[in-house]
Amino acid sequence: MLNCYVLSPSILVFDAIAGKPSTELVDPLTFLAIQQHCTLSEDFIDIVPTANSITLYLRDLKRREFWQNYILEHYLKFEYQRANATVHHVPTRYGGAYGVDLTALSALLNLSVDEIITQHSSFEYIVSFMGFLPGFGYLTGLPPALHVPRKAVPSTKVPRGSVAIAEALSAIYPSASPGGWHVIGQTDLKLFELHFTSPMPV
Repeated sequence: MLNCYVLSPSILVFDAIAGKPSTELVDPLTFLAIQQHCTLSEDFIDIVPTANSITLYLRDLKRREFWQNYILEHYLKFEYQRANATVHHVPTRYGGAYGVDLTALSALLNLSVDEIITQHSSFEYIVSFMGFLPGFGYLTGLPPALHVPRKAVPSTKVPRGSVAIAEALSAIYPSASPGGWHVIGQTDLKLFELHFTSPMPV
């Protein structure tokens, strides 16, 4: 069920996670479908989707009540229209020095290292939204068997290119930074370079 609250007179936030564990994310395509639908209107200054919410910035606060009621009534009918997406193949080295959390994760999930690698590498992921760092894409599509809370104690430095999982998501660290995700591998794929024509290739 979608919830709505008024963040300010001209800002609406819709979310669907109230009372749910962090691993039970609503399908992010729900919010992407709302985004696509609202983009057809000129009523919005900005529209910001995340894994479990979407924030609408209205030009005219007089339109707030209309959009609040309209979306709550119709959002289940919205269908996400997938564009001609680019498929990226991500060569990944799993385990050892490249995936420092893989062994501990194996015990936590009660899966062998090979089972984790097979599951993680056998699915196609969608970059559902960006955040945290330039080039950091939140990837949906992680198989349920690999859903896991973030680390209790975050790492002070996660290397660039680290492939990691947390909650119901996977991600690749575009640069070295602190982080609380479980690192299971590493890739040489560059996700953010200022000198690229397109700094963020995904």
